[in-house]
Amino acid sequence: KKLWGMALGSLDPEKKKKEADDGWGSINMVKLTQLNKVLSGQDARQLPSLKLLFELKGHSAAILTVTVVAGSDTVLTAGADSKIMVWDVGDIAPKLLTTLSSAETAVTSLQIDSLGGALYAGCKDGAVLAWDMPEFEECHLIRKDPSAITSMAYNPLTRRIISAGRDGSIIAHAT
Repeated sequence: KKLWGMALGSLDPEKKKKEADDGWGSINMVKLTQLNKVLSGQDARQLPSLKLLFELKGHSAAILTVTVVAGSDTVLTAGADSKIMVWDVGDIAPKLLTTLSSAETAVTSLQIDSLGGALYAGCKDGAVLAWDMPEFEECHLIRKDPSAITSMAYNPLTRRIISAGRDGSIIAHAT
């Protein structure tokens, strides 16, 4: 597996066709943890060598988004299988802590508020969902947008989650 292959989609040739057919074949995100691990959703690599450290296995379809809990070794992945997986990546091998599956369609965006008190998920069906952290006990539907969510950001000044839709809409949601 090669890091530069990630921009082309799945590194697994057997999954490439299915992901392309689903319209979610590209892995279009990377995140950097506090320990200089580069996360692509499928795997983690160490800087500066980009040596493969481990793979995140558990999703049954393309991983569309990944986020890191600030100041921790906790990583969240989500994707076309409608699941959000919470991982501890501090050890040599990642440990799956929990799986959240309240979404009805693909989860396309994840955002954590700046205080670390809530996780927000944007979905292909326009749903914006929220969980209290760190327990992830309750899922709340914040709002259903008119189109698929493509990206989200948290505004700490207004305490609103802002979603961008595939139709070009940008909506600020009260949390």
